[in-house]
Amino acid sequence: MAAKEYGAYRAKNAILGSALTPVTPREFYDDVFPDQDLERQGHPEDHRANMIIAYRVNLPNGKTLMRNELVFRGKAGLDHAEGNTFALCGMCTYSGKRRTAVNARMCYGFAFDLDGVAAEECCTVLLAIEKKVVPCPQYIVNSGHGLHIYYIFERPVPLYPPVRERLQRMKTALTRIIWTNETSYIKSRPDRDMRDYLGIYQNMRMPGSCTKIGKGKARTKYLVTAYRYNTYTGARCSLTYLNQWLQPKDQVPMDPDYSSWDYDVDHLTLAEAAAEYPEWYQRRIVEQLPAGQWVCNKALYEWWLDLIQQDDGARDGTRYNCISVLFVYAIKCAVPFPEVLADALGLVELMDGRTVKPDNAFTVADVKAASKYYQRGYARYPIRMIELKTHLELPRNKRNGRPQALHLERARAVQKIDFPNGEWRNKDGRPIKQQQIQAWRAAHPAGRKIDCERDTGLSRHTVLKWWDTATPTD
Repeated sequence: MAAKEYGAYRAKNAILGSALTPVTPREFYDDVFPDQDLERQGHPEDHRANMIIAYRVNLPNGKTLMRNELVFRGKAGLDHAEGNTFALCGMCTYSGKRRTAVNARMCYGFAFDLDGVAAEECCTVLLAIEKKVVPCPQYIVNSGHGLHIYYIFERPVPLYPPVRERLQRMKTALTRIIWTNETSYIKSRPDRDMRDYLGIYQNMRMPGSCTKIGKGKARTKYLVTAYRYNTYTGARCSLTYLNQWLQPKDQVPMDPDYSSWDYDVDHLTLAEAAAEYPEWYQRRIVEQLPAGQWVCNKALYEWWLDLIQQDDGARDGTRYNCISVLFVYAIKCAVPFPEVLADALGLVELMDGRTVKPDNAFTVADVKAASKYYQRGYARYPIRMIELKTHLELPRNKRNGRPQALHLERARAVQKIDFPNGEWRNKDGRPIKQQQIQAWRAAHPAGRKIDCERDTGLSRHTVLKWWDTATPTD
């Protein structure tokens, strides 16, 4: 298997080198991030953002750690990536030392991770670009097992909140165009999408650093290599060009005022929101308190924990994302961190047993890296992104194809017709079904759940829901 991977890596370099222009890591990053856009070290008055790279550091005790470093004008920090076994950089610049969405300032382009690419698929990618089946990129990078496809924007895009959402939707749609069953040997099926959907902040292995191929000193022979698709530096693509490949729902607005990008045409202004929701305005705007959180039933967390252990659950390629979502559901359900960490560590052996790709073992370090998702901000992590990242389909509340607002409006209208005087309300302020179960248990101290179901006519789910709230002697 290893010899086959080495051959595929060399074959891709030969194919890309014959069709495209090889570039050095410094040439690549000088083109993506123009030096004048970065802040000078020691000159915060420049009011500019910076690149942030992450690279592996070997400690004297034999352990390793990942270090984040700001890259200022001149890009001296790029030297840490040369020959490093694991060095990463994304397509955004940041204000501050942390690579977070809050600190992200400008997006310089899209980087797509096309996995499962051997020599045949590499030729297919180039042919698809030539035949205009796939948008023409500015750079193609041989990452080892796959390719990284880079699109550099004509102008960096400021990352206002609504802009982030629009760019993410555009990138997700473009992923479906670039990653097909012809451009990757990882095949999707109608019932299971195998693509890897990455966010706009996603880090990629840096040109000049090591791929996953090879071990020991041999790793330095198999470096991430970059090739410029166009023959001149400074070639760019516009958002208008990328829009041409997408359906209207996935396109971004062409309004140059990025702050006006938004999905909701009925969006309230801050003044209107203050008048409509004074308590919210006082708490969130005046007092600057954090957003509240709806705490879900712990059964949701346990359901996900069970789902990813199934044979068709987490797999090689989605294991890290599945464990990350486990921490997300822990936040949603207020599960204590020690508990979810213990559950995740208990899955390491199972997840590692599903390894398919060589040199891609699942370890305790992967769990610790995924634990960063145990943050309150992820309590609102959307179900759509969970599905895209884990390749697992999540059930939804049935609304017969209608938007939530319309569905609830129809439901309330029907409710008003059926109960014009509000008879549906339980005016005693307590669930009637709970009282039924309490009364039955009081009359049958040694009774079983199945007997309660038969006698009361209540469903199994309802009996289970209220069973432990009622005691036989109550």
